[in-house]
Amino acid sequence: MNRLIPNLAEKQDVTDLESAIDRIGRQLADRSAGLAPTLFNRRWWSNTLLNWCMKDETFKVRVFRFIDLLPSLQDDRQVTKLIQEYFEDLPTLATPLQWGLRAASSTTLGARLTGHSLRQHIVDMARMFIAGTTIQDAGSMLSQLWKSGRACSIDLLGEASVSEIEADRYRER
Repeated sequence: MNRLIPNLAEKQDVTDLESAIDRIGRQLADRSAGLAPTLFNRRWWSNTLLNWCMKDETFKVRVFRFIDLLPSLQDDRQVTKLIQEYFEDLPTLATPLQWGLRAASSTTLGARLTGHSLRQHIVDMARMFIAGTTIQDAGSMLSQLWKSGRACSIDLLGEASVSEIEADRYRER
């Protein structure tokens, strides 16, 4: 990667800088050509969901509320039931997805399979953003990122609290 990045500090002219930025952008685009995920790839679904979240405020709020509750759900049927409750009446949800939600929970097996698949997909997506569930897990991941030349910012999830008791618990963590 370092071969792509010239010493921009030495550039005297804005035109030279713009030219270098354009060249680097084109090289990165060329290198990533053909790497876009497809419909049958989990990354495609993750990217689609994230893009949809950013465009639709109501959907985004419901997704984050759902994800917040996910760890408290005891079984996969509950996951499917909650998905239905949160998203079935969403006016911006595509009709085929609404049908899919209804069909997924129409049988016990369908609800279990759908719930399991959704839970696993959300956990996989979370791993793109969450370094670990413990300080040790996060430390290991952050160390790997640092050694590979990447920097990042960190945040303790769940620090927003609605009571003093919750605030005290988060402070102790």
